[in-house]
Amino acid sequence: ILDRFDPEFIVADAGISLDTARSTLSVADAMALPPARPPRHIVISGYYGACNTGDNLLLDSIADAVKRRVSDAHVVVAATQPAEVELSHGLPAFARHDLDDAYRLLSRTSAFVLGAGGLWNDYNFTDHGGVLGFFRGARASVAGWSQTMMLARMWGAQVHVFGMGVGPLTDPGARSLVRFAADNADTIAVRDTASRDILQSIDGWTGKVHVHPDPVYGVALPVPQSFTGLTQPYIALNLRDWPFTDSAHRDALRAALTSLCMARG
Repeated sequence: ILDRFDPEFIVADAGISLDTARSTLSVADAMALPPARPPRHIVISGYYGACNTGDNLLLDSIADAVKRRVSDAHVVVAATQPAEVELSHGLPAFARHDLDDAYRLLSRTSAFVLGAGGLWNDYNFTDHGGVLGFFRGARASVAGWSQTMMLARMWGAQVHVFGMGVGPLTDPGARSLVRFAADNADTIAVRDTASRDILQSIDGWTGKVHVHPDPVYGVALPVPQSFTGLTQPYIALNLRDWPFTDSAHRDALRAALTSLCMARG
């Protein structure tokens, strides 16, 4: 979504020359609307406001990039806890599961971004009503994430799935609902090849899936200070205790880190 107007992106995506891409952009610039137009409302929807540091960094990265690239953007967040988003990020927000608010706000939205994060999975799909949860106001699961997305599409907004992590996704209903949501998206960008492969394995899948680095790498971080007493290079880990984590996962991680350290000396 953020690089789709760069000449290099057009060259890579469409297979045309750089000069042609630049010419195309010049024509687009000449046709731009006058500066007096109302600001463009861009809604970012994700697991935001839940006091999760990783998701907070994702929101910072995407919101900052949108503001840098779209000078008249008015960013609004569809959040889990809107008050926390407004306090921590200084961005206006509304409760993602409040479909009345969503309906009103999305009626004047120019673009809708679903992501980033590992949102397309079936961990709690059945607990939130399965496919019927989409019609019954599910607050989470693939069904819950799809509601605001489809409202935005209904109002004519561009819809972009960005920085998405996919899986596990084995429930047939969840897979069908993801395909339905993806069919209504303008672009789909995932954060790894495993996510792309899962999507492309869904029956009836036809959409193009881009693979880009996780958006968190776009966060502007301060230069770290050296820790007292550490004279050698080091690797810091922050591991999540998933229910499926077992000794085999830990052994594989330990072996990978040992191999990396030996390779780097």
